[in-house]
Amino acid sequence: MKFEEWLALNVEDIISHSSHAATLIVGNSETYLDCVVLACWRRVQSWSTVNILAEFRMYTWPHRLLDFEQMIERFNTELVDIISLSPEFHMIHSNLQVI
Repeated sequence: MKFEEWLALNVEDIISHSSHAATLIVGNSETYLDCVVLACWRRVQSWSTVNILAEFRMYTWPHRLLDFEQMIERFNTELVDIISLSPEFHMIHSNLQVI
């Protein structure tokens, strides 16, 4: 399994109704994978890249993790199956328009 597919599965776990009510805890892990999963979730929520990276840097400070930042920017949100996991989420986000 590719890392990007693993990320997509973790983001799907966040969206899944079986996971509600969920609390995301971003810890002080040395791998920062929890921060990457959270950032990819923000991509699915259609946050701007600037805001996603600002939040990511807030949780990973004082480290500069450029490889992870590039991975977040390139994350393919189409790997996340939003429609079957949460039709309400898909309805809300499919009606958003980028100005």
